[in-house]
Amino acid sequence: MIGSCLFALAGGVGCGNRRLQAVTLPAPTCEDPPPTPLLDQIAFGDSASESAHAFAGDGTILGMGAFGESSRRVGVGAPLIFQLSAAPNAQNYLTVKLWGGDADAAILFLYVADVRVGRFQGDLSELDLNQGEAAYPGRFIYVTYPLPPSATTGKISVPLKIDAVAGASVTAAFGQIDEPLTRPTRPIYAAYVHTDPFFVPPTAEVQGEAPATSTRRAAANYPDFAAAHRDVDTVVATMLGWQLYGDDWNTAVAAGEIPAGLLGLFARGTTTTKFANANAWRNWAVETTTRANAAGLSALGVLAMIHEAPWSTYHRNPEILTRVVQGFDSLALMQGANGAFTNPTWVGAPNRLPAVGSTTEGSGTKYVGRAFVLLAAALEAAGVLDGSVDDDDNRATASVSRRQAWADMFVRHRDFLVSASGRSSNTMYDQSQVEAFWSANEAIALLSPPRALPRDVALVTVRSAVGLGERPTGGLSVSPKGLPLEPRGTLDGGYDGRWGILTLRSICNLAQFTTEPDLKNKCRDAVRAVAQFLYPSSDGGFETLRAEGAITTGYNRNPGFVEYGGNAYAADTLGDEVALRSFRLRLDHHVPLRPPQPLDVHFTEDLVGYLQDLPVLENVATVKSHSTRLPMESGGPDFAWTDEPAGNIAISNCGDRLYGALNWRRGFTDDIADPAHVRVNNVARIHLTRDRLDRIATIVMESPFGFGRFYKATYGPYVVGMNLSSDTQYELPAVGGGASAFDLVQRRPVAGTAVVLVPPSETRILYQQRP
Repeated sequence: MIGSCLFALAGGVGCGNRRLQAVTLPAPTCEDPPPTPLLDQIAFGDSASESAHAFAGDGTILGMGAFGESSRRVGVGAPLIFQLSAAPNAQNYLTVKLWGGDADAAILFLYVADVRVGRFQGDLSELDLNQGEAAYPGRFIYVTYPLPPSATTGKISVPLKIDAVAGASVTAAFGQIDEPLTRPTRPIYAAYVHTDPFFVPPTAEVQGEAPATSTRRAAANYPDFAAAHRDVDTVVATMLGWQLYGDDWNTAVAAGEIPAGLLGLFARGTTTTKFANANAWRNWAVETTTRANAAGLSALGVLAMIHEAPWSTYHRNPEILTRVVQGFDSLALMQGANGAFTNPTWVGAPNRLPAVGSTTEGSGTKYVGRAFVLLAAALEAAGVLDGSVDDDDNRATASVSRRQAWADMFVRHRDFLVSASGRSSNTMYDQSQVEAFWSANEAIALLSPPRALPRDVALVTVRSAVGLGERPTGGLSVSPKGLPLEPRGTLDGGYDGRWGILTLRSICNLAQFTTEPDLKNKCRDAVRAVAQFLYPSSDGGFETLRAEGAITTGYNRNPGFVEYGGNAYAADTLGDEVALRSFRLRLDHHVPLRPPQPLDVHFTEDLVGYLQDLPVLENVATVKSHSTRLPMESGGPDFAWTDEPAGNIAISNCGDRLYGALNWRRGFTDDIADPAHVRVNNVARIHLTRDRLDRIATIVMESPFGFGRFYKATYGPYVVGMNLSSDTQYELPAVGGGASAFDLVQRRPVAGTAVVLVPPSETRILYQQRP
């Protein structure tokens, strides 16, 4: 428990939110490790060094970079080819030297001879991924990568090549994942071969300094929430223009130019003359509504929230209700017979057929149920629920009440969402499916109470999506400490710096909707677990927070996305101090309050999130001071945080900020994603940052007892022993060599001759001290 709770000391808050008395903890002796012994190195652009290493690089771009050092860029069709010495009977590593201020978007790959090592988003990933943003301005980045033993065993040198592509897509057809390079890459300064995975550059190499950051200049009257309210109404007005609603559309329906059942849907840039026949209109409508995980349906959530916002010009506006009603009526006709919406063509009324469906459509449909729940009282008062509607687009059959038609729609969709075709194996998408399920069942309880699932039955499904019960495919989606695990929970998942953090909203929404104490606790835990991975950074020279992106299970990104974490419900209703701090920092950093702009398909989805956050920012703005600090904020105490099921560690120690993932992106045997095919890959990913340099390393680790038991990784002075088992104590061998160590989890010194016992579900991290 010590390791999982130490971060709370930064703000004087204990694991249960109780105030703690300040204590002075033991600390290790901080030392700079000596330079790494090198087997060989090449300085690109240096003629003597290149000549000595069989360099070939016709078409590469020679240049002078930081501190006047030579470098080369990979050109279009022009890789760097060279030969370096290797150890014949050891694991060899290659480290490349890059300048952190370069922002040339490209993906570098390592080759042994002409065979590529690793793949985009694989456990042996790309050598470097630059997405067009300076990762570490003013300083060098050293990227360490394991060389395949098959390339070095019994050999004293290895032929290497560094080539590049412009980008990659995991959704492209096989063989089309790479986007060809069209411009030169970032400069590459040097490459080194060594056997110690922890790279310390030679003493003679010049290192940079962190550039100064400043607080963004605040706009006049910041924070101006009245202006933010007006801006919201402006973008909502734009969104309303996308709805198939109003006189022009009514006229087109009356003229028989479009089906009446499409009124109320949202489609940007559509005119009444887009198609010539009803079938084309219907097919277009279902494809448009359900594309991008049905994200466009979040517009209905925006309508509901803006109708209830007292500051909006749309507050309690009857037209907003009318727009929502038309949207619901159209969805009830569009829906497939199996309750799903996603399909390439129309399968709705009058001849309803099963839709293909999607395990991601809940990302949009969750806003349909939530919109009804928010507006139920207003809809009841307006008398629209008992009005008659044609629920099957067939005039030969009797009309039914809108109450029945909508209840039918929600029942069908609820049942699809919890079917084998509706649940997702992906943590983020499954939580959205379950959020849609819960909101649909709430809507049913309001429309037709006998048809709603009992609360305790529905809660079983909810708990299975947030780590309080087992997933249908096995394992937990969220770790016991609260870390969302992408992509597929404890089976193959871990920390993710994008999708995993986005799940905070679903986890806390479900806590808010259900009001269950254990779900509230999971919301708090998730906010605090994610906070471990947020670090101070720069955004165009201005101070900001970013999410760690180099060890993520999804897309690597360095620097990570600008991200403040937290959650509106956790901050405002639960009063969680870490969540409140995240909102306070947004204001302290003068993050612009402008709402999302209508630029892409996720605009309305982002606007819902903004509308959830805005009132919390208003409340936090009235509090001018806040004692709690996030774990990695400057000036806080050193700590070590571990999450065993995730295989993740976060360390602040002696000026190091270290993030790690053990058995990173381990996947499954034969790519069969089930508990019978879990595996280890003995790959650890490390991101260690100091003030003057940055290290990203993919290294070899040990899992002597297999998946979910005991993992061991050594990276320089850091030795990690992680016990994932619930029933066995393991031993972490003594440091030896006359050296001692300091246990960063228990905050105590360890004799060099001592064997460290690692209890079940705990981790020990030893920081080795020099003899």
